[in-house]
Amino acid sequence: MVSATTRSNTDKMVVVAKWAIGVSVVIILFVSLAASGSGKASAPVDPTGTMRVVLWDLAQKQVTALLKAPSTADFGVQTSFDTTRYLGNDYYECAGWVDAQNSFGANIRTNFKMVVYMSEKNGMYPYSFWMG
Repeated sequence: MVSATTRSNTDKMVVVAKWAIGVSVVIILFVSLAASGSGKASAPVDPTGTMRVVLWDLAQKQVTALLKAPSTADFGVQTSFDTTRYLGNDYYECAGWVDAQNSFGANIRTNFKMVVYMSEKNGMYPYSFWMG
């Protein structure tokens, strides 16, 4: 018999594992983009199309992992172009909404925002994540 604590710890481990996989994908993409450059350090710019897609995908995975009913997640017609932007000083933001069922089965809309720090010198790491 599996206790509720064991199940809760397993759920937390799954969320952490999903986050780690998503961050790894972004790191690999960032390193490959940096390696394909001309060798000169370039000023950060608005996210490229590929970077926007990766950031949007990472945010969707992080949000889905935190929902009570992840299979009901609906991100609507939002696109990576609409939801991602460069904040300056190597910070990038991805913000949007998701419709999903809560623990009572009612569909609710929840806003979210993820900020990621990326630079050629210091690498990439999540800076903050907010849902509410």
